[in-house]
Amino acid sequence: MAGKRDLLLNAGGYVEVAPARRGGKKLDTSRLSVYFGEEGHMRRAAAAKESGQETEAADSQG
Repeated sequence: MAGKRDLLLNAGGYVEVAPARRGGKKLDTSRLSVYFGEEGHMRRAAAAKESGQETEAADSQG
């Protein structure tokens, strides 16, 4: 499994998962967005930047 994950990451694979609806028991595939290639790299970079900003905000409230 780790090898497949590394392969996808190196290819720019990125998956976004939207919040679930209350009471949903099954996987709603409409919540998934999959990106590959250059777009995946850009999405991952943007997500990492947002995550870093959230961490900084939490640390400053601390």
